Amino acid sequence: MSELLLKRKKKLVILDGSSNHYIESIIDKIFKKMPLGMTKYQIQNFVLNKVDYPTPDSRYWQAKFELWSRIMKLYGLQFDYEETCAKIFYYDAKIKKDEDDPAEEARKQLYRVKKARAEFSKVMIKKNAEDTLREIRVFCETIKEIEPLMKHSKDEKESQEDGFWEAKRKQHPDVFKQRYDQ
Repeated sequence: MSELLLKRKKKLVILDGSSNHYIESIIDKIFKKMPLGMTKYQIQNFVLNKVDYPTPDSRYWQAKFELWSRIMKLYGLQFDYEETCAKIFYYDAKIKKDEDDPAEEARKQLYRVKKARAEFSKVMIKKNAEDTLREIRVFCETIKEIEPLMKHSKDEKESQEDGFWEAKRKQHPDVFKQRYDQ
């Protein structure tokens, strides 16, 4: 991704030369390795925390839900990527059109900008997809780690609900009293 930003022929015209060098150094040194998704630690300690999901069964089912949402995100990114590739193809066709009309030249310039934006989007979509895939792998690993600890069926969520809510009630009696009058 950073290669795409750094190899652009045009600098950021909204910035002066020294600012462009500063931005290039940030892209080259920091942004290259910056993950867009959550780390394994964040997933296991914040998304699947033991306060909100006090039983292994509840963490298992939440992990499956999170896994499903990441898979759906990945499919959405795939459609975004395909649409972006089609836009690039379209913009290329519009740019290659031969006419000497000044208005046509202005449209070509607009298509060049749209194409550059689409190429940038394509790279960002790929980066996002790679990080989403990494999160999917972490959720799959976590599910495998939790399965042996489960007390109820891993095929039927309903079987664990009473244990999950009872554990939450014990952890947060004031919340349950306030919200549910229990």
